[in-house]
Amino acid sequence: MNHSLELVKTALASGSVKTFTLEDGHEMTLRSVGNGKTMKIDIDDGESHQTNGVGSFVKVIVKILNNRGVPCWDKSKEGRDNIYQVLSMYKDF
Repeated sequence: MNHSLELVKTALASGSVKTFTLEDGHEMTLRSVGNGKTMKIDIDDGESHQTNGVGSFVKVIVKILNNRGVPCWDKSKEGRDNIYQVLSMYKDF
């Protein structure tokens, strides 16, 4: 979990824009303000969120991924979007 926590902190402090394609085919854009706390999350169908802090970021990402998952897929099976896939975009920062 420490590794994941470090990636969340890296994501929040990155000051970058990353795009993740969700299971439902929509794109989720993550825009870090770069202050280590705030992340703006926009989905190309108009859904939008702003998080403040590590806990808020994780909660919103997990909620989005769960709500946007393909209903017939078992949550425990490979192929489902998860927070680790989103965070992996920040491994090289």
